[in-house]
Amino acid sequence: MTRFAHGQSAISNSATNPGAVIIDGKGRADLGVARALGRRQVPVYLLTDDPNSAVAYSRYVTQRLNFPASSGSEKERVRRLLEIGQQFKHRPVLFSTGDSSLLLLSRHRSQLEQHYRHHLCSAELVEALYDKTHFAVTAGALGLKVPATLAPANMTELEAAVERFTFPVMVKPAEKRRWSQHREIMRLTNGNLKGVRVANPYALRELVARIFEFDDGIIVQDYIEGRDEALCSMHTYIDRQGRVVGLIVGQKVRTYPIHRGIGCCVRTEHLPAAAELGLHALKTLGVTGHASVQMKRLPGTDDQYKILEIGPRYSTWCHLQAEAGVNLAYAAYQDSLDQAIDPLPAPRNKVLWLDLHNDLRALRHYREVGEWSFGSWLYSLRGKRCYHYFAADDPRPALVPHTNFARRLATYPARAARRVWRKRYQRT
Repeated sequence: MTRFAHGQSAISNSATNPGAVIIDGKGRADLGVARALGRRQVPVYLLTDDPNSAVAYSRYVTQRLNFPASSGSEKERVRRLLEIGQQFKHRPVLFSTGDSSLLLLSRHRSQLEQHYRHHLCSAELVEALYDKTHFAVTAGALGLKVPATLAPANMTELEAAVERFTFPVMVKPAEKRRWSQHREIMRLTNGNLKGVRVANPYALRELVARIFEFDDGIIVQDYIEGRDEALCSMHTYIDRQGRVVGLIVGQKVRTYPIHRGIGCCVRTEHLPAAAELGLHALKTLGVTGHASVQMKRLPGTDDQYKILEIGPRYSTWCHLQAEAGVNLAYAAYQDSLDQAIDPLPAPRNKVLWLDLHNDLRALRHYREVGEWSFGSWLYSLRGKRCYHYFAADDPRPALVPHTNFARRLATYPARAARRVWRKRYQRT
């Protein structure tokens, strides 16, 4: 069991292999990066506020250090990062695996570079890619292949443009975390931070008007029809000299929630047109470091795509990269240390990454709309597979979700009793 350190003590790390620092984003990328690095003998230091996080139980985590949650003060999080950085004898490499950590590291890089190394692209690019409003403007100016997009500042601007859209459209937050800060928006969108599909102009006006009561940072974008298998992502690492070190394309087989969610079943595929489009966009923008390009194939075509999103961080299924032979996280680590990067091979084709829990949840809804049957689901799992939580050489993280569920179940009677007592007390 790795140690959970709260206080301050010196960390004697190596100059040639100082280790990687990962901020637990409560997402699915943390575990993939930890395993990809740990299997190459890189010490992994996990910063988290949750000792029961699945990644905290990975055998590849050398040490866990207490760190404020993403909902905490940004000032306090930076202070703690600097405090932890001072404990290392040699500067380790910072990895961003979530939006909050990406922005934290990028916006405070001048302070953090005293104690850490990193491989982020420029601060201006991080902001332009993270904020969908900025990205829409930048992509349009550079002529990138993106769906028609509008970023209305008010209802007047929406009304002036609504007739130009072909419905359905997607309404998305300019920044995902902004919607999560408003309970009413979460209710209106069913908690979907990726966006909402809107069928007609009337529904668009009604939804946007309600959202504008709480947040004015939205975009309206043409919706590209097609099943979730039309979605794919290209992941790559571009070194400081602008050379493409490695590249992998994953096709989404299923997502959760269906038609608008995060990939829960992804398979590596040889898709030259998607790879070419993604690389062209990154080169045009001047992106370096690790990046992912989300795309969707246009209906009725085999090799025509439009770009939905570009992210300069590690994403949900990054575990699949190393499993398919393309360890981009380790390449990033070597580049951050100014070391020669080990040559990366072409990715193995048809390797499947599976988040089994969410894939089973998705299957129920896919069956309801007639897109997948239980038999076709089983057939889709053929071939080489890797899993989000489970790994034969690192089994403990797979047990954590079940342990946490059992803990919540055991404490449910006490929590229910407290709620009843509060209601009665408030009435009196």
